[in-house]
Amino acid sequence: MAIVINGSGTVTGLAVGGLPDGTVDTDTLANTTVTAAKVAADVATQAEIDAKLNLAGGTMTGEIVLNSTNLTCGDSTSNANKIRMGASDDLNIHHDGTHSYIEDSGTGALRLLGSSIELRNAPQDNELMLKATVDGSVELYYNNAKKLETTLKGVQATGTMAAGATPLELYSGYSGVQVGSNAMLFGQHSAGADRNFWLSQNSYADGSGAEKAISTGAGSSIQMASGSIVFRTNASVSAGSSITNKNTLIMDAGNVCNFRRYDVANSNFERILAFKDGSGTERGNIKINNANVQYNTSSDYRLKENVNYTWDATTRLKQLKPARFNWITDDTNTLVDGFIAHEAQTVVPESVSGTKDAMMDRDTYDAIGNVNGTENVIDPQGIDQSKLVPLLVKTIQELEARITALEA
Repeated sequence: MAIVINGSGTVTGLAVGGLPDGTVDTDTLANTTVTAAKVAADVATQAEIDAKLNLAGGTMTGEIVLNSTNLTCGDSTSNANKIRMGASDDLNIHHDGTHSYIEDSGTGALRLLGSSIELRNAPQDNELMLKATVDGSVELYYNNAKKLETTLKGVQATGTMAAGATPLELYSGYSGVQVGSNAMLFGQHSAGADRNFWLSQNSYADGSGAEKAISTGAGSSIQMASGSIVFRTNASVSAGSSITNKNTLIMDAGNVCNFRRYDVANSNFERILAFKDGSGTERGNIKINNANVQYNTSSDYRLKENVNYTWDATTRLKQLKPARFNWITDDTNTLVDGFIAHEAQTVVPESVSGTKDAMMDRDTYDAIGNVNGTENVIDPQGIDQSKLVPLLVKTIQELEARITALEA
């Protein structure tokens, strides 16, 4: 029977036991079947194969080049079917049948290098989960929507931060934020310590338990209750206690601002408002006692110089031009007495503020309170008519002296 080498890569016609040594040699191959041009005499000897890759698992030198094919490893069991790298197998890549692993057990760090690194879903590759950019931001995503991003100034979050069933507490030394237990705390804080600033509902309230308050542990609060906003100082606001009334400003639903100083209980006047300049020097105040209110402009001699008691008040007073007029915005056209500011300014300049015919830009707003432009409007002058009192008193004194002289 003839020996046939089939096109399918099989050989037929061989007897049991195969061919004896030397049966197939160069002479027995047809010249046109295998030529030296097709197979060099030293293409692949066993020694060369062993030198390149020991079939029993040796060390390979050179590169593995894959063209249109895959490097395939089975599921890892124990230390089998892993791609190992490093002198001590420090880095392993494997799949255990359920999960995939990139495992670093070396002494250094596991580094992913790139100018932009993205973590995406597989196999679709259509949803971003994390993105890190060199010299830029690190972004976290939920359902392909960015929720957290590091910025030049810190961190920017999109959406809400939920504390869940337990309080959220972020502390660094004695500074922190707590959300929960009906309170939000800011400022210096340590677990169990006094709160320097807090926003609470019910936990820090009066006996009714219905108030909301912004407060400092030092004893100041802003309280919102019963249609009013209450500003307090020296209030007792420790945990679990009622808010004690002290110095208070109340803005209530009746369109009234109430100033109250609780330690005024006699005829002594006490400040309820003070007005100071940039250096901190008091220039005026409003005082109250148990019966009256004073509106004061500072007049202490220690704040003055170049004091002069001899000047002509009558001549200056005669230059003032009291008038009767009605205000344009008054639909009733009721006549009132007063002065025109710029006219009085030429006689008693310290009594008038502002500049004649001055204008100013003022914001305009849409129906929901957003600024939508500006308009040029009158910047009105004002007059403090109490500044005319010294001129009136001095004039009366001068007239009285003249009358006395005439009577003599």
